[in-house]
Amino acid sequence: MENKRMEIDHEKTLAYWQNHQVKCTCAYCENYAEAFRINYPHTSELLETFSVAVEHPLETMPFQYDQEKKEIDYMAFYAIKGTLREKMIPMEHEGLQIQFVGSKEGENLCPKPEMEEPYFLIWLDQVRLPWVLDKEPEE
Repeated sequence: MENKRMEIDHEKTLAYWQNHQVKCTCAYCENYAEAFRINYPHTSELLETFSVAVEHPLETMPFQYDQEKKEIDYMAFYAIKGTLREKMIPMEHEGLQIQFVGSKEGENLCPKPEMEEPYFLIWLDQVRLPWVLDKEPEE
């Protein structure tokens, strides 16, 4: 996806994900880590082209847990070191809504990575995963 719309520093992005990212151990994040790649293999491949740790996003936001279907909805965010030449680039992939969201000096993107400018976020929405852990979701 690297083209006229974005410029990526793969080396610095990879270093960020290897050295600076703390992996959350809550049940929701553990479930995401276990289930995402299996349920979204092509999106996982896409994310890998950006040099991120697919199983451990910058932040996951769990939403409604469907007790009957044992499924949970998420939003997830990944930080990329580089420049997005547009404020936002939307796309759909494997039924997910994906947005590449640019960061400008002074804007308050949430979540805010501990990464120097320039960077941008990949925002995944409508992620629906089965609950694969033995333990129940946290209340």
